[in-house]
Amino acid sequence: MPGGDWIYLLDTKKDGLSAVVVWRIVEGPSQHTVREGAVWNTAGSKNGGQWRYKNKNFPEGRNIDFQVCAGSWRFKNIQSSTCSAYKRMRT
Repeated sequence: MPGGDWIYLLDTKKDGLSAVVVWRIVEGPSQHTVREGAVWNTAGSKNGGQWRYKNKNFPEGRNIDFQVCAGSWRFKNIQSSTCSAYKRMRT
């Protein structure tokens, strides 16, 4: 996509944790992960939350899985029990 691939996050839950979007690029018949990462919103939920965004440059024609989680930015620890199911998109 010209201009990159933007990920937007809004944290509205007052739980002391950060909102996180976890992503992975998968390919092949086994759908193995070839690249992965996370985008964090560390701004907190004060006053209804603040939007944070990150511009990624994903390769075209690939499957990318996304999920939303909560985590501790301080310890770079994503709490897997808070994660949504993965949602797949194609670039």
